[in-house]
Formats: sequence, structure tokens, C-alpha cells
Amino acid sequence: MLLKLMDDQFSNPYHANMKLIPEKIVIANVLILISWLIVHENGIEFISDKIHIKADYVKTFIDIVLVAVTSFSLYYAIKKQRKSQLRYASEYKSIFQDSPFPLWIYDRSTLRFLEVNKAAEDHYGYTRREFLDMSILDIRDEQLHLKTKVSAEQMPETYKSSGFWEHIKKSGEAITVYITSTKIRFRDRECVMVIAQDVTIQVMQEQKLKELFAAEQENKKLLELHIRQLNDTLEEKKRLAEVIDRINNLAIITDSIGRIIWVNKAFVRHTGYQFEEIAGKNTHFLHGPKTDPSTQAEIMESLKKHQFKSFEILNYTKDGEEYWVDMSFSPIYDQNNQIIRYISIQNIITERKAIDEKIREQNKVLRKIAWTNSHALRKPVASIVSLVDLSNEMDQLRDIQEIHKLIGTCAKELDTITKHIAQKIRD
Repeated sequence: MLLKLMDDQFSNPYHANMKLIPEKIVIANVLILISWLIVHENGIEFISDKIHIKADYVKTFIDIVLVAVTSFSLYYAIKKQRKSQLRYASEYKSIFQDSPFPLWIYDRSTLRFLEVNKAAEDHYGYTRREFLDMSILDIRDEQLHLKTKVSAEQMPETYKSSGFWEHIKKSGEAITVYITSTKIRFRDRECVMVIAQDVTIQVMQEQKLKELFAAEQENKKLLELHIRQLNDTLEEKKRLAEVIDRINNLAIITDSIGRIIWVNKAFVRHTGYQFEEIAGKNTHFLHGPKTDPSTQAEIMESLKKHQFKSFEILNYTKDGEEYWVDMSFSPIYDQNNQIIRYISIQNIITERKAIDEKIREQNKVLRKIAWTNSHALRKPVASIVSLVDLSNEMDQLRDIQEIHKLIGTCAKELDTITKHIAQKIRD
């Protein structure tokens, strides 16, 4: 709009209303002269008769009056036109100079600046004199010179939006400007008037927005990928939970400080505790009067030192029934390698522990039998051996009979001991 207004000032230096004044005066003069030519013969005689002056004097006077009126009216028209020119030239200069946007006019043939406004001086850092010693190529990078020349040669008759260009200030700073231009006649030359809007900040902001949008799209893709991975992980965890839920081993998941957050069905089925009863509790509630305190302390110490090994411990069901478990711990880490969960898998070994107890009892019996064999049996056997050796040295029947009685007594003792051992083995 600004360029159109200024183009009107250059192309039409007189406003339409202002041009009507001299035209009216000229037309009025022409009509008066034509009228006078039509009536001057009869008119001069009529006036001469009326005022009693010679016709030649009347004609001379009227000619003088007509020349004076015509001259004055033409002078008035020229003066009015001149004032109009000066006023509109002043208005144009005001529009051009006071524009907040950098404006300049350059010669299409030489590309040199012919006029610049104050905003151009302030924005680019050059004085008006410096601008007038330059061409439009001097505010562009050398790589853009050919493009600039082509653009000037292909300037259309109408207004042209040349789009975004990179200009260089006197300080060397590169800026992005949006160029709008139009052809004009200035100082009898074919010129181009240009308005340059600095859009560097807007372009940077748009570029930043594009980068942010690209980053947002990338983050969106990563988020979608993470969601898919999370869904896959959740699905995998769900399947794993279903597997754990179906095994016969007792499974307990606790947080990093040992509070229960999940148990499987086998745990509920065997202990009688529902998850709602024990959620958030420590597993110590499973221990009872016969639970070994040293084993409890050893478990806590191993977790504290992150030494994950197996333990055998006596637990109690909700009804107070004893059961033995062989338990192991597995930690679950987060992305920072910090433990956030523990999974405890417990194998019920009550029957095995009972068998172990029986074996220990049998071992006690066997040790007693072994002691009996080494001590109780040894005495009568040693006595029999000694009596047999003694009987081989005796000749008297009476003495031999006596030794035979003693051997019989030892044999009975040996038989009693043997029966006693057999009874213990049967027990």
C-alpha cells in the first residue's frame, strides 16, 4: 500500500482535483475569447455609441483588458499548479523519509542507489552519502550478485514481491529481509523503488519452531516406540506373571525394603493368607516360635550386602501349621542400576526336612548300635574266646564242664544283646 501511494506520487505528480483548476481557467479564457470574436464588431460599435468614444479606442481598451485577464488567469493557474507540486512533493518526501521501513530507489541500468530514507540509514548503518556511492550489489553477498541482476532485469510492470533475501549491514551482520518493489520514473530515469522489511527474528523463530516441531516429531516417534516397548514389556510381564501364578512354588514380590506387593496363587493356596491381608507387610509375619532367629538375621544381612543365595527356613501358615521352604532371592534393577524389587521363589521342603529328621534319628540309632557292637558285644565274645582257649589246656573233665557252663552263659548274654539290637533296628 505504501509503495502504491508513493508510485502514484511519482507517476502522477498532480492530484486530479488540483488539475481541474487550471483547466477551468483555460476553458473560461477560451470561451471569453470566442465570445468576443463573435460579438466584437457589433459590440465595439454599440459600446462606442453608448459612451461616445471612438471605436478604435474602445477596441484597444478591450484588447488590453482581455490580455490582462488572460495573463492574470494563466499566472494564477501556474502559481496554483506550482504550489500543488510543492505540497505533493513535500508530502511524498514525508511519506518516503518518515516510513518506518527501509526504502530506497535505484537505477535499473546501473543498480546504483539514487535515494534512501532515514530508516534505511539507521537500519543498515550507512549514511545517505555512502548509500549514494553504492549499488544494491554492495549490500548483498557476492554469490547473490547474478541473482540480483536477473531480478532487476525481469522486474515486471506491476508490484513485485521478491520474497526473502539476505542483506549485509555495514557492520557485517547478515540479516534476512522481505523485499517488495515496483517500477517508477525518477529524475527522468527508469528506476525501481524498494521496501525492505527485516524479518530476521521472525525467520529465526520460524526456524526454531521448525526445529522444535522436528524435535517434537522425533520425541513423538520415540514416545510411540517406548510405548510399544512398554506394552511389549507389560505383555511379557503379564505372561510371566501368568506363568509364575500357575507354578506350584510359592512366589513373593516385594519392594526394595521388603514390603509385599504381589504373591502368586500357590502362596495364597498353601499359606491361607489372601493378598489383601498381607499387602504392604514384611515377610516376617510368616515366622513363628520355632523359626531360627539366626537364619532370619543371615537373610537380612545377605540382602543388605546384595549376596543373593538360598536359605532354608521354617514358616507358619495362617492356621499355625509349620512348613519348611528353600527360598532364593532375585533382584530387579531400574535403568539407573538401582534395586527396586525383589522376587522370592520358595520351594516347600517340609517332606524332605521330615525325611532328613528321620535320617538323623536313624543315624543316632546306628551310632548307638555301632557303640553296642564295639562295646557290649565285645565283652561276651572276648569271654567266649578266652574260655575256649582255656578249655584246650585242661585235661580234667570236671574243669572242662565248668568252662562249658561259662561259655553257655556268655552265649546267652550275647543272644540277649543281639535281640536288643534287632529290636532297636525294628523300632
